[in-house]
Amino acid sequence: MPGEHQLAYALQVLSRSLALRTALDEPTPAPTGASMMIRAPQPPLHCRLHLWHHWKTFHTDDGNRYMACAQCKRERPPTWIDKNTIGA
Repeated sequence: MPGEHQLAYALQVLSRSLALRTALDEPTPAPTGASMMIRAPQPPLHCRLHLWHHWKTFHTDDGNRYMACAQCKRERPPTWIDKNTIGA
């Protein structure tokens, strides 16, 4: 495809991407046919792309601490190394 056709095609796809995004973001009807719409909440884009998270410390019911993102609730993997298990 020649260069000028590539550019025209790319602009055509880009111009229709907003309409596609709008159609995909519309809530789906409830399975029972009720008038209420169901929409699943999505985490922020930076969480979905794993660019950064807003880490916050939480506590379990038994008092243990863990870190999770305050926006998407993804748990942060532990970063410590148990020195007693090294070389065992």
